[in-house]
Amino acid sequence: MTFDRGGTKLLVVRSNTKRAVSCTKSHGLDRSSWQGNNANQFARGDLRFSRCSVTLTFHLLGFGLPHQGELDLAHILVVDDSAVDRRLVGAVLAKVEEWTVSYAENGRQALDVVNSSPVNVVVTDLQMPEMDGLELVKSLTASHPSVPIVLITSNGNERIAIEALKAGASSYSPKQAIKEDLVPTIRTVLAVAVEQERKERVLKRRVAHTEYFELENDPSLIGPLVEYLQVQLAGWDETDRLRIGIALDETFVNAMYHGNLEVGSDLRQDDEREYYRAIDERAKIAPYNERLLKVTAEFGADWMRVTVEDEGPGFDPSTLPDPTDPENLERVSGRGLLLIRTFMDDVSFSERGNRISLYKKRAAGTDDDDDDFFAD
Repeated sequence: MTFDRGGTKLLVVRSNTKRAVSCTKSHGLDRSSWQGNNANQFARGDLRFSRCSVTLTFHLLGFGLPHQGELDLAHILVVDDSAVDRRLVGAVLAKVEEWTVSYAENGRQALDVVNSSPVNVVVTDLQMPEMDGLELVKSLTASHPSVPIVLITSNGNERIAIEALKAGASSYSPKQAIKEDLVPTIRTVLAVAVEQERKERVLKRRVAHTEYFELENDPSLIGPLVEYLQVQLAGWDETDRLRIGIALDETFVNAMYHGNLEVGSDLRQDDEREYYRAIDERAKIAPYNERLLKVTAEFGADWMRVTVEDEGPGFDPSTLPDPTDPENLERVSGRGLLLIRTFMDDVSFSERGNRISLYKKRAAGTDDDDDDFFAD
């Protein structure tokens, strides 16, 4: 998506998540100063919830749009075991005087360079001794995911090039066309990387936001919604994000299956096939198929709270069996509540039993450093 403001184009880089949620955002920005298709759209993906709204609060510190000079100030690392090819690529990159170019003879040397000094783009050959281009891509993607990688491809290495692109490489330039193609390709990946880094810097200054969802009783929506909410936990410990995702999944499943569809968990204990048959059947008939799952997700600087409300008849929360009782640990029906209470800091039910609230505070010392993409 590209917006125009004062003749300058802003490339909006979307998240790397596989799915996004189509919804709108409301905040203090003056949209009248922006023109472009879908200017009010928060994200677009292959999922559509029945309703979705977002409220965002930011502390912004005066970021401007990137200019050409900023994109030119970059450190490019060229990786190739052939001295002739290194000189050839270096001569092409020398067209941009502001770029700093360094060299490595194989993947291991390249990792040493990236680990010792800021690198903005890695340009690599694929066939090299010690550590080839594919291994380098896999290693850099794991250790330095924000550094874009451009492959130099040639006849005979098409298969490994495809593997490297799937493994995390950003783009490629055919060896026979590098004189005309390499510099524009690097400029493109630099622009994307700069905007992605700026987006992440802005999101780190988001002090609070609340999102509202209403889901039909469609189990296929649960996984993508969990994934989307996990994405909001930037800077959180990965273990906590995983455990929160499990707790949310169990919560949504319970509210949808047991709340809206009124399929008891005891049925799963007795006959799992009949349990899922009943879920599928009730999701198609009234009044069950008319009920919605309402989700409110609140995020602060170091905490989150998710409230889930179903439109079923509810239940008496005091009748819930203790999932930690040794007699209940072997029962499938009590596992969800046990995981929810174990992974979240606080769990509470409404008196009617059709609303559950989950609260989690981020562990101290898990915030990411706010490093700039370009070195000073």
